[in-house]
Amino acid sequence: MRSDILRTRILSALVAIPILAWLIWYGSWPFLILIIAGILLGLFELYNMPKVKGLRILRITGMVCSVLLALCAWWGNVYYLSLLLTASVLLLLSMQLFGKRPLETITNLSYAILGVVYVGWLLSHQLLLRKALFGREYILLLFWITWFGDTGAYALGTALGRHKLIPRVSPKKSVEGAIGGLLFGLAGSSMAYLLLEESPFLGKWLTSPGLSLIHYLILGLVLGIIGQFGDLCESLLKRGAEIKDAGGIIPGHGGLLDVMDSLLFTSPVMYYYVVHIVGRLRFF
Repeated sequence: MRSDILRTRILSALVAIPILAWLIWYGSWPFLILIIAGILLGLFELYNMPKVKGLRILRITGMVCSVLLALCAWWGNVYYLSLLLTASVLLLLSMQLFGKRPLETITNLSYAILGVVYVGWLLSHQLLLRKALFGREYILLLFWITWFGDTGAYALGTALGRHKLIPRVSPKKSVEGAIGGLLFGLAGSSMAYLLLEESPFLGKWLTSPGLSLIHYLILGLVLGIIGQFGDLCESLLKRGAEIKDAGGIIPGHGGLLDVMDSLLFTSPVMYYYVVHIVGRLRFF
């Protein structure tokens, strides 16, 4: 059974990865459309989890606010992005005044704001990162390390998993899988260093960001850990909704949230690392 799931995952990846890599490399409006589509589909899955369906949580308003966040991030204005996030929270709270079930206000508002912040705000950091200097390379590096970590966690967890990590959140996650995710994240970042900084073959398509090996190893370590927190937090949401997968759009994976759960956490971490550590401090 697990081998069938792994085979389906590999086939899905073989189809999706070249398309995704081209969209990241090309950038511009195709990448913007990709992120907006990811936000809308992710919110659709989140807002349609079984225990949420009967609630009046202003789904459309949450989706509109999230798309506006993405557009603001694409324009690259961080000030207006934070302003818009604040306005979104105020708007969603104010609109609850017109609801007919005041006893459900806190629950409705919590889900609505969770969607905007968890999906719209966090994923919009990929647009901010893509607009940065060497943004193309950093986005590819982000996906590369995160994908390596996820693959390592699944592969080693499936093959060697014996000790449960946090069974009350995710019964199948294991300590061995977590270690595998961390090791594979470091391996992926080391490989990226060789390809981007030491290899002459990618020069026609990509530009070296000029980072030292230490930066790559730190990113491999940090993203390898943070990505697993993202995976566990999405598992916690599904646990609360009493579902196995957030959706069924991607064969072998489930829903889009099941695929990008790690990226929702690693994207802002990568962005702030590039801006505040690489761009300003330049320790090494």
